[in-house]
Amino acid sequence: LRAAIAGIFQVGTALLTLETSDGPVVSLGWPVRLIEVLVRKTEAEPQLLVPAARLCLEAVRNFVAEVSCRRILDVPELWRALLQLMLRAAPTSARALWPGAKDKEVEGVQLQLWRRGLVWLLGHPQLQDSRSTETGASEPGGPSDAEANTFWSWSLGEMTTLAQEMAGNRGTGSGRLLLYAYRTILNSLVRPQSAQDYARESNEDLSATGTEGYAGDSSSSNSSDSCRLATKAAAWSRVAVSMLGYVGPAVGRPTSAEDADLQVLPLLKQTLLNVRVPCLLSTGPHGPTWSRSVLEKLVSVLTGPVTSGAPLVVVRDAV
Repeated sequence: LRAAIAGIFQVGTALLTLETSDGPVVSLGWPVRLIEVLVRKTEAEPQLLVPAARLCLEAVRNFVAEVSCRRILDVPELWRALLQLMLRAAPTSARALWPGAKDKEVEGVQLQLWRRGLVWLLGHPQLQDSRSTETGASEPGGPSDAEANTFWSWSLGEMTTLAQEMAGNRGTGSGRLLLYAYRTILNSLVRPQSAQDYARESNEDLSATGTEGYAGDSSSSNSSDSCRLATKAAAWSRVAVSMLGYVGPAVGRPTSAEDADLQVLPLLKQTLLNVRVPCLLSTGPHGPTWSRSVLEKLVSVLTGPVTSGAPLVVVRDAV
């Protein structure tokens, strides 16, 4: 199994980076079927990939980092397959059993897969959630893009389920995982960066908010880059609405200083009030639609503390 996993991604990296004067030699769809075979096998054997979790993580990261520096990874099926592999490799008590002495080690693997695997993939600048950017396809970044809507609904739903399974009885563990994921993905989507820059940065850097405005590279004026910015704006909006739906019930609850990483209002300020957001949303024709969608959800969330009789200090901070 380990040889198969390593072989798929090592050979895939070698083949997908081959080029001639006419362009790439091998289609990006080449490794998809092989990855899907591994994923399908986990349906009958849920524990299959758990012992190779670290290998899956490093193999996927190296594959994406190396190939994305040579060509655009614009096949949605590839991203979905990579995410499925990471999701199925994560160790949970529902998939595998381990002695109590291994709890810390397993928790470390879970955290690495979450931060350096799943969250890293969903925040990647080349992430492709639909084929709407193809020639002749519908206008990219639109709210009617069913494939993109399905992708984000599926991926964030799977992340929520996995966070709950990984946290188990650890109280607020799933909340910490999900808030970290939302913060990091949203801040990654608004950052203008190349695949090379992204590969060099850690997830801790990506979870920080920036102060400069949105600015692409010197080639961002062509139609391809305009489409990509429009799809990033749409992805940011979909993730933002999902985050607001998740944190909504917690907005009116005061939190202690010990739970600083669970405080919702600082998260909303860091992500929704990021100075790059207006510039990103203005890059596509559907910017006003997405802005209205996020604002309507935000108003709905902030109405909760006012109507539920929350403490005045909480209401003031929320507004």
